[in-house]
Amino acid sequence: QGETPDFSPHLLPVTDSDNLFVMPAGRLSADYARKLRFIDPTAWYREDRNPLRRFSEGLKSGLPFLPDVILLDARTGITDLSGPLLFDINDIAVVVFFPHPQAIYGTELLTRSLLNTVTGRQISEQTAVAPEFRFLISPIPAGRSKEVIQRYRRRPLDWIEQWLAS
Repeated sequence: QGETPDFSPHLLPVTDSDNLFVMPAGRLSADYARKLRFIDPTAWYREDRNPLRRFSEGLKSGLPFLPDVILLDARTGITDLSGPLLFDINDIAVVVFFPHPQAIYGTELLTRSLLNTVTGRQISEQTAVAPEFRFLISPIPAGRSKEVIQRYRRRPLDWIEQWLAS
């Protein structure tokens, strides 16, 4: 609506921490769930001012303090809602996966997609940048056998090496 929203009232301080805050995605209720179906991320990119980018900029500059890090949870992978978080407004994507063969194809697709994307962030008027990414392998299964432990430690590293080889 053209107004600059105040994000401060939505920040919840994390107990027993110094300057760590959480902003819930919403207040769970039947009405909240009903309204979720009206979210249309594809429409954001047809508008003159993209609400997601405005939200991101508001978090970076519209708070009473300058945040060091903003973490956005997109753990569901590539969806209409999390896709723009992963491929448009982020600087770094933390790819979390379990080192089981079921995870290889989806995580490989995500990694290769991130390698071939350019975010809305620019370092100059002509140069947009791709997000950096980090891998977090979790959980590493516990095992008693040295061979099992080594396999689960080596497997994800081999996969990542293959994904990044090109």
